[in-house]
Amino acid sequence: FWVAPPTEREGCGEPPSWVDPSRPRGLTAASAPAFDLERPLLVGPGGVRLWLQGGGTLDEPMQVAGSVRGEVDLARVASFVPSITYGRGSAVLEASMAWDGERPNLAGALQMSDAAVGLAGLPTPVSDIDVDLRLQGSEAVLARAQARYGAALVNAAGGRIHLEGSNVDRIDVPVHVRNLVLTPREGLPEGLEVGWDADMTIARNPGE
Repeated sequence: FWVAPPTEREGCGEPPSWVDPSRPRGLTAASAPAFDLERPLLVGPGGVRLWLQGGGTLDEPMQVAGSVRGEVDLARVASFVPSITYGRGSAVLEASMAWDGERPNLAGALQMSDAAVGLAGLPTPVSDIDVDLRLQGSEAVLARAQARYGAALVNAAGGRIHLEGSNVDRIDVPVHVRNLVLTPREGLPEGLEVGWDADMTIARNPGE
C-alpha cells in the first residue's frame, strides 16, 4: 500500500463521513502518543482503499488504539489474483481496536452483500455471498454468513473466533450445507452424480 498524493485522493479535503471530527486522536492527551496517524487515505492494488486513524505509546505499558475503514472491489481483485476468475460486489470493513499489550478490545464489522466470486477449479461461481462478521471485544462473531454454489446453500451463521492476545485461541464455526450436487464437472467419474447435505463444525480448542 502507499499513501496517495493529495491530487489523487478522493475527497481529500474532508475526512470520510464515518470519522467523527471531534474524536481525539491517539489515546488520551496524557498518553503522549509515540505515533499518531492523521487519517490518511491509503490506496492499494485492485481497488483496495483504507482510511486510518489512531495512536499509541511504545513505553510500558504499551497501548495502541485506532480505527480503520477498508473497501475492496472484488471485480478488481479478480483482475490480479490468478485463483479468482470473477468477482462482483465489494467487502467493507469498519472497525476500531484498543490493545494494552495483553488482550485486544475490538468493535466493528466486516460486511459483504450479494457478492459473487469465481474460483479456479470450480465450474460454477460462488454467488449470493452475504457476510456480516461482528467484532466484539476479543471475539469475531458471524452474525450472517451464507453463500450459494449452484443449487447448494452453505450457512455458517453463529460461528465464533476467540482471540487471546494476538493469537487465535478458539474457533467454533458450525457449517450447514444443503442441496449440494456434485457432477463430473466437479471431477466425478462420467455418469456419477452425488447429492449431499451436511452439518459439520470447524473447531479449534485452546492449546491445540
